[in-house]
Amino acid sequence: MPFTNQLFTLLKTKTTKIMESNRLIEGFMGVEISFDLQYHTSWDWLMPVIREILVSIEVDNLNYDTEELKSNTLDCDIDGAYKEVVEFIKSQKEKSLSYDDTRDISIRCIQKLIELGHLHDDYDTHFEIQDAIQDEINDKLGLDIDDRFELTITYN
Repeated sequence: MPFTNQLFTLLKTKTTKIMESNRLIEGFMGVEISFDLQYHTSWDWLMPVIREILVSIEVDNLNYDTEELKSNTLDCDIDGAYKEVVEFIKSQKEKSLSYDDTRDISIRCIQKLIELGHLHDDYDTHFEIQDAIQDEINDKLGLDIDDRFELTITYN
């Protein structure tokens, strides 16, 4: 009887972990499905997620190694691909944001304002506006170049 209890506990734990991982994927995909999620057993379910991950890495210019995900997908290893998908999503739930990142954001804001025609191409003015934008962002986030250079953001 103790072996049966251990086996039951093991299966229950594995099932719970799969359900939690499937819910994580469901959240990543921005859908809410109340019935049996099959990301762990169906390529029809998993392939759109893999595509979304590869596109988001490309579009958002994320520094994430996708070789294992691609290899598992090409080898038709759904267990390995599923594991990589879950690892990727978990890795995206926590981000660090540094003083340098806010500088890059302010530079992109200036570039967008020029592109939209709201700013004329004047480097001296851009630099002042960029500094003002970065200072506002850093102030709201509590970042300081000397005291708090980086913070970690956790997504639910």
